[in-house]
Formats: sequence, C-alpha cells, structure tokens
Amino acid sequence: MSKQWAVLKEIIRDNGYKPGMFLSLIDHEGNIVSANSAMLKALHLEVPRDKQCNILNLLHPEHIDSFLKAMDDSRGKACATAELYLKNGFYHPVKWKISYIGNKINKEGADFLCTGYKLVEEERLRKFTHLGEAHYQLIMESLAAGVFVQDMQGELIAANQKAAEIFGTTLERLYQLTDIRNLWSTAWKVTNEQGETVCFECTPFMKALASGKLQSEVLVVTLRSGEERCMLFSSQPLFEEGFSVPYSVVSNIVDLTRERKLFREAKENDVLFRSFMSRTPNLAWVIDEDGALLMASKSWYQHFGQTEEGAVSRNILDLVPPSVADALHNKHLQVLETGKSIEVDERVKWIDGSYFFFHINIFPIETGEGKRMVGGH
Repeated sequence: MSKQWAVLKEIIRDNGYKPGMFLSLIDHEGNIVSANSAMLKALHLEVPRDKQCNILNLLHPEHIDSFLKAMDDSRGKACATAELYLKNGFYHPVKWKISYIGNKINKEGADFLCTGYKLVEEERLRKFTHLGEAHYQLIMESLAAGVFVQDMQGELIAANQKAAEIFGTTLERLYQLTDIRNLWSTAWKVTNEQGETVCFECTPFMKALASGKLQSEVLVVTLRSGEERCMLFSSQPLFEEGFSVPYSVVSNIVDLTRERKLFREAKENDVLFRSFMSRTPNLAWVIDEDGALLMASKSWYQHFGQTEEGAVSRNILDLVPPSVADALHNKHLQVLETGKSIEVDERVKWIDGSYFFFHINIFPIETGEGKRMVGGH
C-alpha cells in the first residue's frame, strides 16, 4: 500500500497540487473508486464504498465526451487536461488533469487518477448565478447576437430584440407565433447553404434537443419581404438538475448575410482577376516589399520561361534576365519608398543580343493589412 501511495503522491505533485483540490480514483467507466474529503464535501457525495457514484453524472452533459476523450488521451502520455462544468447545485467550471495509473498501482478497480480544482470561487459564482436570475432579459438584450429559447416541441419561450431584427420582424410578432413545426413545413422557406430544404426535425435546435449536445449550422431563411438571409444557429440544450434529457434549448443566432455576400464577391473578383491574368497579352506581375513574386500573368511566365509553381515566392530579380532586372529593380524601390506610380520606356537588351522596347507601368498596391506590394505591367 505504501508503494501505491508513493506513486500517487508523485503524480499529484507533478500535477501541481493546490489546497482544496479534488482528488479521485476512477475506473475505466468513470465510477468513483475513492475520493478525498474536499471533493466529497464540495459535491455532497457519499463515501464511494457506501454508495457508488459515476463522475460522468456530475458533469454537464455537453462535456461528457470531452472527459471521456481526456481519459483515452491520458493512456498515451503523462496526463490529459480538460476544462469542464461540474454540478453542485449549479455548474462550476473545473479544470481536470487525468492520469492513467492502471499499470502503476494495484488498487482494485482504479484505472485513472483525476485531480481538479474550481476555476471560479463560490462567492463569485453565486453572484453570477443571482445576476443571471435577476437580469437575464437585460443580459439577453445586450447581446450582439439574436437569442431564441424554445421548449421540447420547438415552441418559442423567449427571444431578444436582436433576433427580431435578424428575422425582419418585431418581438410582438415573434411572440404571436404558435405551432412553429407546422409553419416551418408549410409557410416558411428554409434551406442549407447548398439550397436543400431543411425540415423541422433537422434544425440545429431540434437536433440539440434530440442529442443533448451542442449543434451548429448555417441556415438560409427567406423573409416575408422575399429577402434571403444566412443565419448561423448555435443551439445548446438545457437540462434540469438530475435529468439527462434536455427540457429546452437556447440558440445563439448570428446574421452572416453580409459576410457571405462579401465572400461571394471576393470569390467572383478573384475568378475575374485570374481570368484577366490568364488572358492578357501584357507582361503583368505583383511582388511584395522584399521582391518576392506573388503572382504574374500567363504571358509573363511564358515570356521568361517560367512556371507559376516554380516562380511564385522567389525573388523576381532571380527570374528575369540581368538586363531586365537592372531596368526594374530601382523603379520597384522608388515606388515602395514614394508610394507613387511611375511610367517609363525602357530599351532592354535580351539574352540573344536583340533589343526590346518596353512601356512599363509600376504602381503601389494597397492591401488594407499594412503590407506593401508593387504591381507592374
């Protein structure tokens, strides 16, 4: 027994012991084999040898998978960590360190040592809980995202003003809605981003109620005005204490319409730009402030006997004949230093001894991220 205790003390010390820390030995299914007095007292647990208790029943349902993964991960390393919510009247954020000890001690049934400590002290958590109970509606209204709270049937219990704005309606109208399941199927048009109809049972909030886990998805909703809006639903099931089945669900709703529009426009502009670079007969190029080639026209690659794969990110002075490099280098620097465009006519001697006359435009490019770039053609 002394050898077993010596092994446990070493693991506890390595995990950074703190006064009041929770210590427990659990088996591979999460059943608590033994626990220290701090854990038994704080969580109002009976001595495990008198009454069996599973640590998974003390966790927020959303965090059970994370705890099981940490148990599994601990088998392959010194320990695994997880920040989870633990029940004691209300949920406490707790940081756990889980160490696999199955091959290190012979204590019957013990496979893992769990060490944990609360991230928030009792008084602060009590104040926060009281604040939520007294002012939850004000808190909801202060959020930048829309909020829906729905019951097991999907009927609306509560919403904030932002949710009404996202759906292009009023709070009064939202609270007048009944039989949402039927309206979803008959009166409303809701699809995913691929344009496929999303049935009521397949919505993030109903899937969260069915699975007991957080569900997120982007839905495209057609408003009464005919406007389509992209909305990110993140739906979290809510549980009554002591029950494993959720009794309601809260959804955080973010309007992504503008972001999706900008993304589509940027994608279309990128396709248009690449089409231009592929088809223009001009020699066009873009470099960064260090002279590395970022992109060039198809004609540029062909003219200098380069490929896009082999040229991008290399210094442009290493990619063109010395006579061209000499003609361009100082002008690139001038544009970088002054931020002003220049136009020049250059007579350039080619490798075979022949001469070419080029009309060259070199200009600064604004990126909006503070990076300096130069374009030319």
